[in-house]
Amino acid sequence: NSTCVSSCPLGSTLVNNNKCVDNNTCNDFIYQSNCVTSCPDDYGTQSSSTKDCIACQNYKYNNICVDSCPVGFGKIGTSKNCVSCSNYVYQNICVDSCPNNFGIESSNLKNCISCANYINDNICVSSCPANKGILNNQTKVCTTCTNYAYLNTCVDSCPPNTGVIEPSKNCSTCANYKYKNSCVTSCPQNTYLETDTKLCLDSCNSYIYENTCVNNCPNNFGIYDINTSKICKSCGENFTIVNNICTC
Repeated sequence: NSTCVSSCPLGSTLVNNNKCVDNNTCNDFIYQSNCVTSCPDDYGTQSSSTKDCIACQNYKYNNICVDSCPVGFGKIGTSKNCVSCSNYVYQNICVDSCPNNFGIESSNLKNCISCANYINDNICVSSCPANKGILNNQTKVCTTCTNYAYLNTCVDSCPPNTGVIEPSKNCSTCANYKYKNSCVTSCPQNTYLETDTKLCLDSCNSYIYENTCVNNCPNNFGIYDINTSKICKSCGENFTIVNNICTC
């Protein structure tokens, strides 16, 4: 009605600071007994079916107080309003990058999670991609290895019995032989095979038989002068073999 009152009665709300209307006719929200088109910053309703703006304890999304922001949303600064984050979300806060050992599940998501294994380009992965590995056990971030990669870790050289097939940097078990840090099908010229390790060596510290490093020359073979050559040769009929040396 047109009666002047000092305050709006129960069940009604002030509109435009000069008129009390029934709460059911307030189509938007109610803040401090006033009809408003949206709740002020850090204020929201308890649910989508209520209109009264209250101070949100945690976060606010679409004018509703929520316990946490939805996926891809977070707050900026001291505000409790959930907004779409440009980069990443960590603990309901918009951040430029995920913290150490955190990443996202896929490229179309923004929420940082603790990665169980490794992180490549801010994405949690089960293993580092080719030619990448972690630098130490304090980080899970995959980086391009300067030298070689073995079991998701950057290493200076491949472990025994492993090598790379160029141009890859990933160490794997060599099917045939290994020369320096590369897997090869046969030893290069002027190198010597160490049969126990399948390594192709530039020099041999023991004896050489058919381009192979051996601990001892085979039967009827020996060397004539230990100071000039380590190559095992057939000893003549007039020679005997003592400590791998052909002697008269």
